[in-house]
Amino acid sequence: MNYLNTQLISKINELKNLAAEHGMVLTQTNSRMSGKYLDTVRIYASADDKGKPSRALWTGKNLADVANKLKRFIQTPSDLKHSARYTLHHTSLTRGYISRKSDGIICGYTGKFGSGYTLEHPNYNSNSYSNLSYYIQA
Repeated sequence: MNYLNTQLISKINELKNLAAEHGMVLTQTNSRMSGKYLDTVRIYASADDKGKPSRALWTGKNLADVANKLKRFIQTPSDLKHSARYTLHHTSLTRGYISRKSDGIICGYTGKFGSGYTLEHPNYNSNSYSNLSYYIQA
C-alpha cells in the first residue's frame, strides 16, 4: 500500500487531469481503515462507466504502473479515425494553425453532440484556420 503524502496526491491529480483531457476517468479508492493509504486505482473509458469495476479498462494497486497504462489507452489520431467505438459526427473550422507535419491534436469532448473526442487537424486551404472533427461515441 502507498501512504497518501502530498507528493503522491499531486501525482494522482496530474494523472486524473491527463485522463480527463482524453475523455477518460481515473478513480482512486483509499484504505477502509484510516483512509491514509492508497488501495486501488481504476481507469474508465467514460464517466458513465465510473463506479462499475467490471467496466474498468485497468485496475491496479501500484501507482507507478498507472502512468504507463494510461498512456497505453490514450488514442492517436489514426486510432480515432478507424475506431468502431467512435464515429465522425461532423467537421468544422476553428481559428488557429496546426502544422501539416502533425497528425493532429486530440481532446476529450462532452457537449451538445454527445461525448467523445475532438480532433484538430491541418487545413490545407488556409493558414489561419484548422479543421475540427467531432468523433462521438457510437
